[in-house]
Amino acid sequence: MQMAIFATETKLTFLDIDQVFGNIFELIETGEGYIRKNIKWPVNFKSGGMERVEIPEIPLEAIREAIINSLIHRDFKNPKSNEVSIYKDRVEIFNPGEFPEGYKPEDFIKGEGSIPRNPLIANTLYLSKDIEKWGSGFRRITEVCSKAHIKVKFEIRKNGFMVIFYRKTDEELLDLTGENKNNSANDTENGTQIDTEKLILNLLEKTPDITQKELSEKTNISLRTVKRIIQQLKEKDIIERIGSDRKGYWKMNNGVK
Repeated sequence: MQMAIFATETKLTFLDIDQVFGNIFELIETGEGYIRKNIKWPVNFKSGGMERVEIPEIPLEAIREAIINSLIHRDFKNPKSNEVSIYKDRVEIFNPGEFPEGYKPEDFIKGEGSIPRNPLIANTLYLSKDIEKWGSGFRRITEVCSKAHIKVKFEIRKNGFMVIFYRKTDEELLDLTGENKNNSANDTENGTQIDTEKLILNLLEKTPDITQKELSEKTNISLRTVKRIIQQLKEKDIIERIGSDRKGYWKMNNGVK
């Protein structure tokens, strides 16, 4: 399996590239793990409390299903590898091998029976409970992505087949955390401001030396919004900065709620 992260929307420049070998189970775990590490995980608070909830921008169940499907249906006589390609706007999972003649992906989404290229591998993964039943992968991917409001596309290529997950924009990810950079400073009607303050306070308490830029990166909240919230917390005497911006730390005062 070949895996790579690309700097642009094409394969001209990559930020990371790797090639791994192994059995089916190892490739499933490696491919899924590579994507897990390189997608964004917006942070939210459960039910308005202080419990952190990290939400993957693409459902992990759909990612794993797509990788398993790519291995079950690949043409092992084809020297080309399975591929995992990560771009800023999408994640692609490719396998070499022609799609069953006379069929379209929509046929299997609607419940058409499976036609596995490698039935022994499919049966092995069924017995190991990595798949529930043959022929339901496309449908499960579609259902999971629909619930998560993720666009997914199944594409037949000349030399293989590809599943494409379209990634959320930063603004859409901000919505997952309950914070949007366009919200006003006084917008507390739906708890957005309060939840954002809790998120930032939680990180400040755990990592007092964190910078405002790092806060922005960890929470997927715009730097401008982070600075605004920090300033408000300082004015309320909830926090104060001890030392310089580069080498100082955040002190939590008695005003913390």
